[in-house]
Order: sequence, then structure tokens, then C-alpha cells
Amino acid sequence: MQLLDIIDTIGSPIRHMIISTDDTFIIVACDDTSVQVKSLVTGSDIHHLEGHLSEVTSLSMSNDSICCYVGCKNAYIYVYNLRSRHLLRTLTHHDSIVNDLYVSSDDCFLFSAAENSIYVLNVKQQFNGFSNDDLLSSSDSITALSISREGDVAIAGCADGIVRLFNLIDGEFTEQIVDHRASVTQVALSHSYLFSLSGSKDTTIKVYDNEMGEIVAEFTVR
Repeated sequence: MQLLDIIDTIGSPIRHMIISTDDTFIIVACDDTSVQVKSLVTGSDIHHLEGHLSEVTSLSMSNDSICCYVGCKNAYIYVYNLRSRHLLRTLTHHDSIVNDLYVSSDDCFLFSAAENSIYVLNVKQQFNGFSNDDLLSSSDSITALSISREGDVAIAGCADGIVRLFNLIDGEFTEQIVDHRASVTQVALSHSYLFSLSGSKDTTIKVYDNEMGEIVAEFTVR
């Protein structure tokens, strides 16, 4: 058996650790209450999930590798979009520390353990609509639309040059990823969901890294 790598940039004693089902991320919960997302391939720091203030007692991941469930000592479960870092929901149905979490294989049900009870939550029903604050306004007409091969993510380009990602499983606006100077004419998602591409009337094509959360390339058509 050969040791391949040591990730020693955590900075705090580790309490819990899980790996995303697509083998892309390592999610680590630490003594300092931080939840750190690392690249499984390189071990580099991607970002932290921020929004909870209590000690983390359990972690779980949806099978589409989009939602990360963080159970805490304060009896709350925090639901994050793993890629955008956005706190999607705070579940408050427990009265005591959340000891363990498990997501069903179809991502429909969240099982949580607290004291001597197991709670079953229909998360697909819980997240069945887009928040009103995230809906496109009437002035942001959609000019380009594409859906991932698995049917779980949509990318939309708008007349005002903005490109947005949506989680179709949870009905959540994920993030605004690109801002062109003119109307968006084409959008696409790579089959691995690692990259989002958008073309615009401003004559540019932008490539957005969905894992790193940044634009990694820009081409100008002349």
C-alpha cells in the first residue's frame, strides 16, 4: 500500500470528513466550526461553507454532489450549495444535537438522528420552488438556455448580459456566474459539469470553472 498524498493545510483538528459522490471534493468539518471544501485531486483549498456558528456534529452530501448538509450542536441542519457556497436553507425541526445525517440515493429524503429519534424529511418537497428574491425580473428576458446531461442543472443567459445557474433538483437559484457587456446569445455546460460556457453579442466567449468559482478563460471573436 502506497501513501499518495498528505493534505496538511486544514489548520484545525478534524471532526468529520466526507467525499462528494462525484469524487471531486473533500468536505472537512473542524474543531473551529469551519467546514472546508478541498479538491480531491490536488488537495487545494476551494472554499469554506459559511453561515453556521455552532459546532459541527455531522455531515452528509446529496448524490448529485450539489447539496451539503451540515448538522450542528445547536440542533440546526444547514443546507449549502457545495459549489456556490450559498446557504440554501436552515432546518430547525430538531430539539437537540444532530448526531448523524443520511441522504437517500434518489436525493428525495434526508434522515437525521437526534437523541433516540430518527427524523425523515422530504427534501425534494421542501425545496420545490425558487425563492422570490431569486427570480428573474421582467427586464431580464432569457435569451439562451441549456440543461446538463443529467438534467439536474440549468444555465440561463439573459438580455442584460448576466448568466445564471439553477439547481433543478432543489428548485434553487445557484449563482450568478458571468456578466457580459451585451446580451447573451449562447450557453452550454460541459458533460462533467466542470465548466460553463457563454457567448455574447459583446463578441466574447467566457469559460467559467464551476468548481473553482471563477472565469478561467475568455476568447474574443474578431
